[in-house]
Amino acid sequence: EGKVNGLMAVALDVTEQVTARRKIEESSEELQLAIEVANLGTFRLDILRNQAAYSQRIMEWFGFSEQGVSLDVFASFIHPEDRNKLLQALEQSYRSEEKSQHDVVYRVVHPDTGVMRFLHSFGRTYFTQDGNPYLLVGMIQDVTPQILWQQRQKENETELQKRVSERTLELENLNHELKRTNANLEEFAYAASHDMKEPIRKIHLFTDRLKQELSDKLSKEQ
Repeated sequence: EGKVNGLMAVALDVTEQVTARRKIEESSEELQLAIEVANLGTFRLDILRNQAAYSQRIMEWFGFSEQGVSLDVFASFIHPEDRNKLLQALEQSYRSEEKSQHDVVYRVVHPDTGVMRFLHSFGRTYFTQDGNPYLLVGMIQDVTPQILWQQRQKENETELQKRVSERTLELENLNHELKRTNANLEEFAYAASHDMKEPIRKIHLFTDRLKQELSDKLSKEQ
């Protein structure tokens, strides 16, 4: 007759699901905060399709305008001197679970601005049950300030060692010159002493003769 004469309801306790979802959200927020603080970028490479997805930060570093860039295109942005090092590290991670992690530092030059960065890439390759690699997940960190600081420290140490070496050589030369001068002085002193012996001896002889010849004519005062 269209009249409500009862109500049936079913209640489910979803506390665990809600709590778990909140923990996941909190963990995700903490991870995102850590990524921002550490100046990190994230990436996922579908090895089978050879397509990758990058965070906005990585796209800005490399100058990418769209997602899905292949590994070959990605590698073309790496500094020529570092390209093989990166590719070999990734290839090594494709071989087995035991060697699935990669950790490598390389340089990237932005195609538009020309800004060069030192990037630290680290991640892990995942395998199917058959043992074939299918996914590469990792993070990239801009370590340019640290690398430049290390280079400056190394340059300062090299410059300091150079100055120390130059000063040491200078002191050695001065020491050699001092020894040579001392040797010359000793030689001069010996020669002067030898040359003066005879005149002094003659003076003594002449004085003794005068004493003998004039002893009766000279007083004590004279």
